[in-house]
Amino acid sequence: TVLQLSNDRRLKDKRGQIFLNEKQIRILKYLQTGLKITTKECQDIFNVSERTARNYLNELVKKDLIKPVGPQKGRYYILT
Repeated sequence: TVLQLSNDRRLKDKRGQIFLNEKQIRILKYLQTGLKITTKECQDIFNVSERTARNYLNELVKKDLIKPVGPQKGRYYILT
């Protein structure tokens, strides 16, 4: 499955190819339709603990595909 992350060709050239697992792809697809995601929403989607949901989101932050918005409490994530 190929997920189009950006229409900006320069950004694609800069990042190169990024390998994503199924969960990461699912989160990014969710963000494309919902515009933002919280840790709680991630927990509900995958039926996992809060810690696991945070790990899923933090992996995408490290890959610079999403960014956190707001303080710890009430934080949500959006596409970069």
